[in-house]
Amino acid sequence: MADIVLLGANRSHVASIRALQAHGFRVFAVDDSPLPYALDAADEGFQIDPADPRAVLSALSESTCNARAVLHLNEPLSKSAGQLARELGCAEFARPDLTDKRNQRRLANADPQQTVTSRECGSAAELKQEFATNHGPVIVKPTVSKGGSRGVLLLEDPLRADPEAIWHEVTRAAAQPNSHVLVEASLSGPQLSVDAWVSETSAVIWGIGLNTKQSGRFRVNTAIAYSPEIWRKYVNAVTRSVATLSGLLHVAHSPVHLELADTTDGLRLIEFAVRTGGGVVPDAVAAAGGIHPVVAAATALTTAHAPVATSPTAFAALQFIVAPPGPILRAFGTGEAAGRTGCVDAFVMAPQSGTVGPLTRTADRLGFIVASGMSIEETDTRLQLALADVSIEYADGRTFRPEASIHWKPEETFDVPVQHV
Repeated sequence: MADIVLLGANRSHVASIRALQAHGFRVFAVDDSPLPYALDAADEGFQIDPADPRAVLSALSESTCNARAVLHLNEPLSKSAGQLARELGCAEFARPDLTDKRNQRRLANADPQQTVTSRECGSAAELKQEFATNHGPVIVKPTVSKGGSRGVLLLEDPLRADPEAIWHEVTRAAAQPNSHVLVEASLSGPQLSVDAWVSETSAVIWGIGLNTKQSGRFRVNTAIAYSPEIWRKYVNAVTRSVATLSGLLHVAHSPVHLELADTTDGLRLIEFAVRTGGGVVPDAVAAAGGIHPVVAAATALTTAHAPVATSPTAFAALQFIVAPPGPILRAFGTGEAAGRTGCVDAFVMAPQSGTVGPLTRTADRLGFIVASGMSIEETDTRLQLALADVSIEYADGRTFRPEASIHWKPEETFDVPVQHV
């Protein structure tokens, strides 16, 4: 039995905690959320700031924890994880330098076949100059942020955009000091969610999902589909891309999570993170393929056993629950949904403010349902039954029932699947 410290564990990580426990790990979860779902699920939980390694170290010193590894569950905690692991003398995989997208792009651009050219703008004036040279859709994003798609915008026509307003919108949303703005060409084609383990010379792919994106300026994921067909279509190309990109970024002996676009010129990098997939993504990967990325990463960090490759035999649908903006009274029903056959996990909660806002980042989603089955039809049916249990009641008397937005097949026209909310 090995002790694992999880930094940034919230409700979406409860199933991962239970999976770790089922494989013999003791879990020590750290998060400052006022809703301690993950802390209650862990063997011991600490309601403190996970970004403060000294406070975490102090709390652990008064516990029964004999940490063998530290896992951070989002990029902003990479630096804290590295400092904490060094103090504890245990394993970790933190690369805080790569949380700055400028560093990612500088290294990855050594191979132009792997990514898209990006331009860093350090002011609204530089942004104006960059917009003047672009005549197609672009993505603007902060160089550093607190994660969760904060500040990521699609601009269909940058020539018509207000650079000053865009600069302030992106840097304010980043919620990090000294963030600049990256401008990149918008990549057309299906977008993939990839979880893997990388060694010095190779990559082991755990899961390949097909993303559904929200339409409009804010391209937030609303669903991810995993199937044997998606796996077979992409696994060889994805393996090459992950191995190449990890080599360019000097990442090894670590879990990685990537977002890739399947363009007419091949796979291109959208995002690269030195961690497992966020939230319930590892649970969906496990439901489809049998290997849980968080468990596999913890095992690799605490033993001499390298992760093994696997081919998925089942189907999994990760549906995020989103709803139209407006004041709501309550959101409920995932307790019933979670009890249904084939439902891996389900959760929905009204915002603390009592009002559903526009979907501009992942934190604006109200919850999730993960369903699995042995075919697309069975998985879709189970997802639909679980979604039918969920209701969101608005203050004006309306009742909203969320719908599935899963896409199982990459579009022949290379359009990104979208959901209109």
